[in-house]
Amino acid sequence: MSKIKNVMEMDNAAIFYNGKPVLDKVCCGFRVNAVTGVVGASGSGKTTLLRTLSRLNDRVGGFRVHGQVRLEGHEIYGNGTDVYQLRRRVGMVFQKPVVFPKSIFKNAVFGLKHLAPEMKKEFPQAAERVLREVFLWDEVKDRLHKPAQTLSQGQQQRLAIARTLAVDPEIILMDEPTSSLDPKSSTAIEELIVSLKNRHTLVLVTHHLAQARRVCDDLLFLNEGTVWEQGGCLEMFENPKRKETHEYLSRWNVDEPAV
Repeated sequence: MSKIKNVMEMDNAAIFYNGKPVLDKVCCGFRVNAVTGVVGASGSGKTTLLRTLSRLNDRVGGFRVHGQVRLEGHEIYGNGTDVYQLRRRVGMVFQKPVVFPKSIFKNAVFGLKHLAPEMKKEFPQAAERVLREVFLWDEVKDRLHKPAQTLSQGQQQRLAIARTLAVDPEIILMDEPTSSLDPKSSTAIEELIVSLKNRHTLVLVTHHLAQARRVCDDLLFLNEGTVWEQGGCLEMFENPKRKETHEYLSRWNVDEPAV
């Protein structure tokens, strides 16, 4: 049997803002074609961890990283790293839907326009492919050139995911993607997350423990600025190794944000 591969890893990593550690001694890995849930109390560093994996903190004053953050064995904070190519390989979906003041079609192909302009003739096919992948095509195919802001919040979030998928990232980072959505839209996003792991690796920050139990393969528990425990999702819910993990995860059957 082949060894299960971590496509991305953090090894003894520490993240600082203005000399103050936000995360420290972080060791964790993200399995290829799996959904890893990142849970923990507010302020435990979940969003910082995601932004570190995609180098979105680079221009934040006072931000520093110690230790190693590797993508397929290569240090992403090393000299010579092409940050734009990194962000093509490691996409990010934010808590609130982010759509540009452009048409639905132009939003879907926004990344391609900048990263692969030579594919311009193929943009219509690419837009249809990713909009189908996020189960949005049938809802928007007759209004592709209407402003993206005319969509509902749930539709806008799926459009934002489609825009990320258009550049074919290996890893998709999601920072509480359903927190501002109604239950129906949240269910649609959860179903989408499960479907996407066939082709992508996903890292999902969520405050909804019931959601983590439904969609995640692995779980990472952040506590006091470090990784307290990581393992298979159901195993951690049913038989956590640490008392603090048990106390936090025991609230999973209450479908409210755990704070």
